[in-house]
Amino acid sequence: AAELASYQQQQLSAVEDMKRALADLTNLKQEKADLEEKYSGVKGELSACIARESALKMQMEESVGKLDAEAANQYRALSSQIQQLTSAAETAKQEEQRVSN
Repeated sequence: AAELASYQQQQLSAVEDMKRALADLTNLKQEKADLEEKYSGVKGELSACIARESALKMQMEESVGKLDAEAANQYRALSSQIQQLTSAAETAKQEEQRVSN
């Protein structure tokens, strides 16, 4: 009878150990699910940030392109004005020399 009681006590102890292990496993599975959900959220935020960065980069490149084009247009306009003024100055100089002769 003592052996049977000892055996039953060992069995109860083993069942309690299994219950604790099962509870630990259940907790670990829930922690894993929580972490996977959190990771998924962070991954989504990262993807959104990368997309925003890419869009901003494209906008910046477009703006720089527009500024470059505007600067080139202004340079051409100034070059044309300089040529016209230089030509007018030469004409005026030649006219002055003709009048003084």
